Amino acid sequence: MKKVLVLLIFAQYWGCGYGNNIQTNITPIGQISYDEKTYDIEVYWESIPPEDKDFQQLAFLEAEGVQNSSTEELLRKLKKQAMDIGADAIISVKQNYIERKKGDLATDLILGKSSSEKYIATKLTAIAIRYRHIHIPK
Repeated sequence: MKKVLVLLIFAQYWGCGYGNNIQTNITPIGQISYDEKTYDIEVYWESIPPEDKDFQQLAFLEAEGVQNSSTEELLRKLKKQAMDIGADAIISVKQNYIERKKGDLATDLILGKSSSEKYIATKLTAIAIRYRHIHIPK
């Protein structure tokens, strides 16, 4: 019993928590090759793509917030994902709410029961795009 108590205290101190971090995901739509970019990403909410520019879809992006995450915080995560894969903009940005769980994995395993707590979090999804630049020969 003493070993279990020591292990439980150790696990609580070091933390094996879940549901406490913003989760992000990139699902490539095709083969991606790009030059690293360091500029601001354009944002088009809902289904409003840029009308005057031809573009290629690169990836489907997701950012799931934690309890009390702001939309602005998640939007920064989406823009960072887009920039990391060489996108110029994100389109069809949508905001939803999902149910997530948070708890402590070590406590769950040691005690054999779930210590999880459910909460509602914000989720943003978008499509990363790259503009097709038309080169006019001289």
